[in-house]
Parts: sequence; C-alpha cells; structure tokens
Amino acid sequence: MAERLSQRGVLDLVLDATPAASAPAIPIVAAEPVPAPVTSAPATSARDIPDPQVERAIARVLADLLSGPVEVSTPFFRLGATSLTLVLAHRVLRAELDPGLAVVDLFAHPTVRDLARWITQRRDRQHVPAAAPAVVAVPASSPTGRRAARTLAAEVAR
Repeated sequence: MAERLSQRGVLDLVLDATPAASAPAIPIVAAEPVPAPVTSAPATSARDIPDPQVERAIARVLADLLSGPVEVSTPFFRLGATSLTLVLAHRVLRAELDPGLAVVDLFAHPTVRDLARWITQRRDRQHVPAAAPAVVAVPASSPTGRRAARTLAAEVAR
C-alpha cells in the first residue's frame, strides 16, 4: 500500500493486488439478509381511519409547497419535501387544523395518511367527555374564588 498527496490536496491510497505474506487472512462472513422495511398496517377499525377532510387539507398544503401532486401513503421526503418544507407545512397546518401540532409530529408521522390519522385520533381524544369537574361554590370576588375559577377553566379546557 502506498500513499500520495494529489494536486487537489486529497490523500490517495494505492493498494497492491498481491497480499503481503505476513498479513493475516480476514475471514469473510456472509451478511444476513436485511429485513424488509416495516410499513404501516392498513387501517382496520373506525378509530384508525383518518378524517377525510384532515387528510385532504394536509395533502393540499403539501401539494402547494411541493408544486405537484401528493400521494397520501408516500413518505414526505420521497415526495421531495425537505425539513424546511415540513416546517413551512407545520405553520399552515397549525393554523388550519391543530394549534397543538409540533414540528416533530410531522417527522414521527411521515405520510399524509399517518399524520391525518394521528391528528384525527388526537382530536377524538380531546372531544371525549370526561367526568364533570366538581363545582366549588366560592364567591368569584375573593382570591380563592378566582383561583378556583382558573382551575376549573383549565380542567374544562383539557
């Protein structure tokens, strides 16, 4: 093996075709086959089916940003999206669909259908009526009454 510095400043390594007599033999082990990528399972229950309006809204936003059609089951990066595209999509989707949407959610749910399913499930969880919070009869003019009102408002907002 010989080393030389090229005119571009890159180090070139030249390997001889004949192995050195003192070099130990390195066993070559056949690699195990690479498992097939895991794809998302098809939606089977009504809970797993995304809201069609949410799916259309996400597809429309991405189609506008990518200037082309969007297949709902193709990952964003295969569609030609970049991380900047997803940040721009996030801004629009937060305003139109879900104010609680985080940029990370677009990376965690990398297709239009997966993201729509996640937003739909999130909305369903938020609209499930919870047990009614206890109402405390305290005059609203007292500091304790205002605190209780804020606590009650926070519980109802969840």
